[in-house]
Amino acid sequence: MNESTETWCSVCVYHPPNLPREAYAAADWQELQSRHCAYDCQPGSADCLAWRKTSCSLVDLEALKASNRGQ
Repeated sequence: MNESTETWCSVCVYHPPNLPREAYAAADWQELQSRHCAYDCQPGSADCLAWRKTSCSLVDLEALKASNRGQ
């Protein structure tokens, strides 16, 4: 990883090495890993700044349904 990638991509959810392998079909995973960015952005570019996401919160919808039933 070069300095630019380390600075901009190390925690970005669109940087292919950060993507969860189990969420993709094998062919899709291989294709994504051949890219620098899931959106083909260059680190620090205007597109990168517009799309970049350095954290992601997953929501367990089943747990939310259960808690709403209890109210």
